[in-house]
Amino acid sequence: MPSPRTRLQRLHLTLTLTLALTLTLALTLTLALALTLAISLTLTLTLPRIVNLGTGLGKTLIAVKVIDHFRRLHPGQHVLFVVPNTALVPQQAEAVRRDGHASPRVAELCGSTLDSWGAAAWEACLRANDVLLGTPQTFHNAIFTNAHVQLSHFSLFVFDECHEYATCDSER
Repeated sequence: MPSPRTRLQRLHLTLTLTLALTLTLALTLTLALALTLAISLTLTLTLPRIVNLGTGLGKTLIAVKVIDHFRRLHPGQHVLFVVPNTALVPQQAEAVRRDGHASPRVAELCGSTLDSWGAAAWEACLRANDVLLGTPQTFHNAIFTNAHVQLSHFSLFVFDECHEYATCDSER
């Protein structure tokens, strides 16, 4: 029978190997996630794309990095970021401000008060902001119903939770 010292040494070696294996696995998973995000970002920059990742895996971060890229590529043009409901407007706006390069100016647009905006208010909004973030109805009214905003103002369109638009689950 091994001495208590030998058993303690074996236990220490086992724990050390287990920790090393756990760290190696965590690093491998982190690198795999980073590679997945890099591939997704590269593909997103070349053609229209839908990024399909699980919750918490970086879809919003990919959108923010693509926004950064288009802002650098097309200075003076804007980004239209559409979210399916009013609850997501402040959440996504904060993510763009927090993770975006060079502190993008983000307009949070939703609600019936925007229905009364005329061309001058929309022009002021465009002058004051880089990213217009709001609900589908807000942008539908501004672009199509009232024609206060032109699609040519935008270099990029981001549709958050795009599966909800296909099922008509979006709200004002």
